[in-house]
Amino acid sequence: MRNLRRPFLAAAVAVLATTALLQAQSLQHATPEDVGMSSERLERLTRTLQDYVQADRLSGVVAMVLRDGKVAYLDPGHQRGRYRRDR
Repeated sequence: MRNLRRPFLAAAVAVLATTALLQAQSLQHATPEDVGMSSERLERLTRTLQDYVQADRLSGVVAMVLRDGKVAYLDPGHQRGRYRRDR
């Protein structure tokens, strides 16, 4: 049963990520500054998420920040191939 957890979790994350990206296509996009946010701070978010993946704390991420119903930030993700059959 434990051997099925990782593939199931990976599939669930992939479905959620795909759903988020498809949903984002139908939302309005704006620059962070247009909705009162900082591009520099959002860039820090990108680096932090990437660091988590590189440190194997997360196997992958997809991030989206909405403000006032507009997509101010969309990072399609950082992914690391962590699943291996010998684990």
